[in-house]
Amino acid sequence: MKRLTLRWRLVLTLIGVGLAIGGALLAGHAGETGSKGGVMLYEATVVAFMIAAASFLADALAVTPAIFEILFGLLIAVRGMHGDNLLGLLSLAGSVFLMYIAGLEIDPTLLRREFKSGLLIGGASVVVPLVAVYTVLYWTGYTRMQALLTGLGVSTTGVAIVYSIIKSVGLLRRRIGQLIFSSAMIADVIVVLSFTFIVSSKNLSLLLYFAFVLVFPVLFAKAIDWLPHSSAEAELRIIIAALIGASLLSEHVGIHAVLFAFILGIATRGFIEKRRLLEAKISGLTFGFLAPVFFVYAGMNAMPSGVGSSLKTALLLFVLSYTLKVAASYMGLKVLTGVGDLRLASVFGARLTMSTVIAFTGQAAGILSSTLAGGIILSALLATITTAVLTRTAVTNEV
Repeated sequence: MKRLTLRWRLVLTLIGVGLAIGGALLAGHAGETGSKGGVMLYEATVVAFMIAAASFLADALAVTPAIFEILFGLLIAVRGMHGDNLLGLLSLAGSVFLMYIAGLEIDPTLLRREFKSGLLIGGASVVVPLVAVYTVLYWTGYTRMQALLTGLGVSTTGVAIVYSIIKSVGLLRRRIGQLIFSSAMIADVIVVLSFTFIVSSKNLSLLLYFAFVLVFPVLFAKAIDWLPHSSAEAELRIIIAALIGASLLSEHVGIHAVLFAFILGIATRGFIEKRRLLEAKISGLTFGFLAPVFFVYAGMNAMPSGVGSSLKTALLLFVLSYTLKVAASYMGLKVLTGVGDLRLASVFGARLTMSTVIAFTGQAAGILSSTLAGGIILSALLATITTAVLTRTAVTNEV
């Protein structure tokens, strides 16, 4: 991608700020219209403005748009917009498609090749901050379940962010880059499986559901690969039907559909890789619309009435989890590769998607309080911004 000049950065920033101001002004009047359809149209317009503003600002500052989407969600929540109907449904779809994309990013071949080393680094990057956060929260009065789920929420790693960073610094085709990426994937798998087990009810229907989750994606991937090649639109509709149908089944069982979407992504990775147009359409639908709505809606729910307590919780979770996660990753890389670079290890601290999904789902399930959920999301925001700042400079020549 061509580097933008300062002039164009300023132009994009001004456009983004203008759209954000327009959206914020509209948000203050979203509830004034009489009809329900009018309210939803107001809310949809506000979110559309904020998504566009986030895109312009992200391009200008060369960061992920999700940062601004969450911040703008906080802004329109302060302006009094809630968006529980239409936006809630779209955000659910956004979380499912995000996890499907996350599954597509898991490379089984790379995982097998770097499994032992990746398990050591990725496992340590999850377990060390998880134990620390769990211990602190439990001894300060939170329940075991709240402490455990919060610990998972701040111990995950953003695979997509890790991928973009190691690619941008030219390490993707070198062993250390592949080791970092495989470690991040293993960390993500550990968190997804643990999270699904924690929030699910332990009964026979759950066992049947897990059997379905493990078997159906494999059969589905084989079936669509066996069918005659059709248009990308038809294949996209089949995948959408599978994800939405699985979401309904998951809702009936009483758990979130993220695990199914994640495994379906892994199972269909080979099929999608052979169909670039379909891959582009899935990415466009997810990152062009559904994922931004999800992050905006998560931001709207990240700031409870007790703003001060949420910010204090976020700072505590950020300092505790980020420092320990980066330290554990640093030690793992140092032992296995001999490379000691804190900026390189800091990529494991970047997280947005899974942290937001855990916070959002945990609050909806009645496990996490609004303070904890908001703390997880805001700490993820701080962690991602910190990693973005640290990795803007090139890694050392020692790598």
